[in-house]
Amino acid sequence: MAAKKIEPAILLTIPIHLYPFDILVSFGHTDEQLNKIIKRVGVTDNYDFANYQSPLAIGKYAFWPNASVGLIRLQHIPRKTNEYAALMHEILHVVISCLRCIGMGIADNCESDEAYTYLMSYLVKEIFNAINKYY
Repeated sequence: MAAKKIEPAILLTIPIHLYPFDILVSFGHTDEQLNKIIKRVGVTDNYDFANYQSPLAIGKYAFWPNASVGLIRLQHIPRKTNEYAALMHEILHVVISCLRCIGMGIADNCESDEAYTYLMSYLVKEIFNAINKYY
């Protein structure tokens, strides 16, 4: 049996230029490594909920408005359909958190859709441009 290839942990920092937040994207960090990263960027709130709650969990997110930081966390770079879906799922959580923090909820009349979809598109492009070299 061939040895399983171990991928390096990857951390991306994506500034959101229109809003006062940076989004961290973590692939493959241990809880201990991520705890150090989170403290280094100024998060002082409780962040245990960013840990994987189940061995079946693919991704998690957290958002700390007081530190102007959001986090998207996956166990590894996505390679399968369900992993891509998990990444998109976590990106949307961060987009919703970011825009709610500036007072923009999702409106029933679709007037806020563009802000949400543009921010989601921006994060998707930035993340995939950064991780393309690992494929």
